[in-house]
Amino acid sequence: MKTMEVEIKNGVQRWPPERCDMPDLSRLDGKHSLTLMLNRMFRRGGPAEPRAFALVMNFVRITDKLVGDYERCRLAFQEFIDTAALAAEFRTAGARA
Repeated sequence: MKTMEVEIKNGVQRWPPERCDMPDLSRLDGKHSLTLMLNRMFRRGGPAEPRAFALVMNFVRITDKLVGDYERCRLAFQEFIDTAALAAEFRTAGARA
């Protein structure tokens, strides 16, 4: 694959990239929404007001999804760097667990 230089604020960046600098978030599992729901059912945890609980539940659910999507994107980017194949980038756009 042909290497080209792309100008950025701090200097010159090579394309395609040679390493993945995205931090690994795999330690953040996507089970926080399940934990919150079970805590609510069995221990009356979370906000007492139904609207507040719905807002907290949606925030936790969306955050769990974002962490999972981020991790899949990071893995696909690492695969792209390792193999220099664009298929990984296209697969990430519609990836679902």
